[in-house]
Amino acid sequence: MKRNVIRRRAIEPKSGADDNDADARDVGVQSVDRALSIIETLAEDDEGYRLSDLAIRTGLSTSTVHRLLATLENRRFVQFDRTESKWHVGARAFTVGATFARRRNFSAQAVPYLRKLRDLTRETANLAVVDDEFIIVLTRMESREIMRSLTKVGGRVAMVASGVGKAVLATYSDADVSAIIHHHGMPRLTEKSIVRPGDLFKELGKVRRQGFAIDDEEACMGLRCIAAVVYNDCAEPLAAISVSGMTSRLTDERLPMLGQTVCEVAAELTVALGGVMPEAKTA
Repeated sequence: MKRNVIRRRAIEPKSGADDNDADARDVGVQSVDRALSIIETLAEDDEGYRLSDLAIRTGLSTSTVHRLLATLENRRFVQFDRTESKWHVGARAFTVGATFARRRNFSAQAVPYLRKLRDLTRETANLAVVDDEFIIVLTRMESREIMRSLTKVGGRVAMVASGVGKAVLATYSDADVSAIIHHHGMPRLTEKSIVRPGDLFKELGKVRRQGFAIDDEEACMGLRCIAAVVYNDCAEPLAAISVSGMTSRLTDERLPMLGQTVCEVAAELTVALGGVMPEAKTA
């Protein structure tokens, strides 16, 4: 009988030390979440943030932000520019983040094809993947022409608002596209953004027919992007490549030729990576 009592006491206690341990875990998780929020906020702007601005952006108190920054600085995840009194992402954050690109081991293999695409079109060539229903730019070959890039390497953009995103979405079922719209909405980034599901589905139908997608100033006025999908060995989307540039250079007259070029290079990269192009669907 004693053993039963002892056994119950060993299994059931939920107060005292156990509660303290749970509270400590909660505080630890909260600190990690806040520290990651700080790093993510710093990554949003290459110019960096002052302490007070960083506190406002993260919604944390100045003292909390300062304490977490001190720890992150010791680990080299952030660095402080004393001349401007601003905080920036540190070298260690880059090292850890670069693992993502290395894990996507096709990035290095894609470089010659991005270079070819840039040289053929004289525009910036990009390689991007889907991560958590957003587009992330892995690497790019900058155009020799003057241009401004909307999304920097490592930046995230909504799938519905980008050429590479629409190229990938065109391979999805309507149900999957609807789910993404439900999760993330359809942000109006410019006056030309597609913000109605019906319009998006019409656009995706066009993408399927022509084989490439166009971001026609939908993410940033003055910029266009033409994209096509790179497939894996199961004929499923692995990544997407694109060319992007000013509308003054990516004119309506050039779009068909640019689209064909992007499709051809995407197919070449698919084969080089051991992928398989999907069978063309007949009407």
